[in-house]
Amino acid sequence: MDNVVHNATLRTMLSTREPTIRIQDIVDDGKIAVLRLDPSLGETEKNFITTPLVRRFYNAKKMSENEDPFFCVWDEFDKAVTRESNVDEMLSEAGGYGLWFVLACQAPSYQLPESLTNAVESQIETFVSFGTSGQDAKYIAGQHTIDDSDLSNLSRYSMYMRTHDDNDDFTHSYRVNTFPPVREVRSEVGNANLMSDTDVIDLKRRSVERYGEIPETAEEIKDESHFFGTPSGQEAESTTLTPWQQSRVCKAIYDEALRQGTDDGFVFLNDVTERLDDYLHDVDVSTPSKVSSALDYLSAREIEREDRGGKLYVRCTEQGKQAIFSGGNSLTDDDESVQENNGGEGHKQLLRDAYDPLMDTGLLVDILQQDGSDMPDATANLDDALQLDDSASAREIANRVDEFEDEEPVLTQLTDLNNVSIEAEKATGSTKQGQTIKNLASAVNDGEQCLFIARESIAPNVWKALAEEPLGAHENHKPDGETRFYNLHPLSIDDEQIYRDSAREDVWVRNERTGEYILRDSSGEEHACFPTWRASSPTTGTLRSILERPRTFGRSKPRSFPSTSSTTASYRIAATAGTSLLCHLMATRSKSTLTA
Repeated sequence: MDNVVHNATLRTMLSTREPTIRIQDIVDDGKIAVLRLDPSLGETEKNFITTPLVRRFYNAKKMSENEDPFFCVWDEFDKAVTRESNVDEMLSEAGGYGLWFVLACQAPSYQLPESLTNAVESQIETFVSFGTSGQDAKYIAGQHTIDDSDLSNLSRYSMYMRTHDDNDDFTHSYRVNTFPPVREVRSEVGNANLMSDTDVIDLKRRSVERYGEIPETAEEIKDESHFFGTPSGQEAESTTLTPWQQSRVCKAIYDEALRQGTDDGFVFLNDVTERLDDYLHDVDVSTPSKVSSALDYLSAREIEREDRGGKLYVRCTEQGKQAIFSGGNSLTDDDESVQENNGGEGHKQLLRDAYDPLMDTGLLVDILQQDGSDMPDATANLDDALQLDDSASAREIANRVDEFEDEEPVLTQLTDLNNVSIEAEKATGSTKQGQTIKNLASAVNDGEQCLFIARESIAPNVWKALAEEPLGAHENHKPDGETRFYNLHPLSIDDEQIYRDSAREDVWVRNERTGEYILRDSSGEEHACFPTWRASSPTTGTLRSILERPRTFGRSKPRSFPSTSSTTASYRIAATAGTSLLCHLMATRSKSTLTA
């Protein structure tokens, strides 16, 4: 690393936070860039700078939508390439992208790696050779239809050229006289319009004053460097993609392939950029080069790349899909992993199996990164199906919604044109009806539809828990004539448990003979009795008056309350109290949606 740290040119280049030029813009706009290296640089420094720069131009042309040819003139390239540079690979592919190289060197016979000389012989379209001698003349003559002596005796400013004719066949080598350098013939021409040497120097000075920038000092570079902390007044920027963000790149490619319905899963990379921008909210992927940088974090194990007619196509592999469904955990060590969905491998596999069919309906499904809170397994929306621009007016939105309801009646029923919470029920429909009811309650509290997915053998149990009487109730409850509802948590207000002493839980039961709803604790002591479920609604004030008296509640005599005309159950207080009585009322309220 000493060459990098101590060389001023390399240090300045690597430490620059905001470059003044972008290679992608140069290629896209067809601009001309002249890059001049410091002559004092050693071979290692030249290799370190030039090969990555040329590869950046190569990648920029691959990503560019500008189909005009782009020419890269690389003088003395033999001094900056090594066996590890893989320039031969670029030569074999560059023409397909419209990138053409003009490679110039003085000693090709012994300074170039063998792989590169082979690529030159097989890939170069035109050979231009000036005078030389010895081993170089013999090597160069092998690319022409002349002898090495012809090259040894060639005069100044003359060259031999061999190229292709109209039939794409190689021509014979022929001699060409070139123009002498302007500096040598300026005085002979005597044209008053030509600039003098003094004028040229003055032009360079004015150009530097207008377009140049004063180089930063070593101290300024240190102050702005990421290695020495965050610059004052700026927030730290992420220089890498986290495993979760890498999984989002995989998801963008996979989702786009599902939307396009490609047979082999490959999609044109430019078709993925908008989806990447949506999925990576805190990562800048606004340009093709930044998209390419994001892809660089993923290997061929997750993303396959394939050139098709000069365009880059990508496909999410099986390992890439694993990254999607694991929230990026498959890409990192255990100590850096994010929390996955609970429920075991069978639960995760159910989500994987349901993903493609749900996407096929037109839903845009997102398996959530769990944070330990009460979250659904996944969410879905109609962003892809509705195809509304952010700038759409209220009238345009209304018209599109009307069209969508006619075109997609099933999706309209499933979603009610709203966001959807998705819950995977591996076995909870038969063993934990209370959790199933709670999942529904959480979705309703958030103003969303709740879509349950289950195996065919489990689906009837989920339906029974949600839509058949008794709703959310224990199947094996004694005594007879009572229905006991599932309670997921002890009854509490503001996280303060209501019951004291030996009473560890609250129990809601329904007397099937009288229809009354009874609240008792685990010891069997009754604390309240309601003639109907509507009377127990917190909106009537009766249940709330009980819940707000925790100090005497556990010892008080059972109270009976009259019926009330209130017709609305409070969803929010139900989720807070955690009582399945109120949760099952939500299922009743949402029964028409579930049936649809």
